[in-house]
Amino acid sequence: MIEKKFNLKVYFFILLFALILPLAAKVVYMLLSGQVTYENNEKVPFVLAAVISVLTILVCSTYALSLITLLKQVICHKNSAFKLDENGIYDTVCAVMFLAFVIVVPIKHIPFSSVTYTDSDEDSIYIRMKTKEVNAGRTAKIILAIMGYHFCYSFTSKKLTEDEIITISGLCKNCID
Repeated sequence: MIEKKFNLKVYFFILLFALILPLAAKVVYMLLSGQVTYENNEKVPFVLAAVISVLTILVCSTYALSLITLLKQVICHKNSAFKLDENGIYDTVCAVMFLAFVIVVPIKHIPFSSVTYTDSDEDSIYIRMKTKEVNAGRTAKIILAIMGYHFCYSFTSKKLTEDEIITISGLCKNCID
């Protein structure tokens, strides 16, 4: 069984999201209560304040969900980025950033039988899979279908060794052939 732990980047994102959320709540409160003014002391129109507030809430809702997912991964799965055995990949996450949105979603199990494509270099591996066989939520399946899975590449404390990459590639190739 191969298991990789998260590096300090995950804790940085947890801290960042935990600090941003109360500040964003304060900004929304100030906008909606009329405390924000233009340079000439004229209040920002309520419609504009409402639009900015809705956009802030939308972006920060992804931060809140990502914070919860990362905390759960660190606490419940003992800081494990992923676990891997001959049946597949277990208890991992997939992250995507789009504009200001950051979405981190949990993935319970990616069976090697679902893998349709692999690509590797000296310190990383990338897989694509049939998402119908993946045990994850709808959002995670959409992200996996579009982006594939990178084995938490930049978030692991120790990168995959050549032997581990060869082992993973072998397990995936057995299912593809």
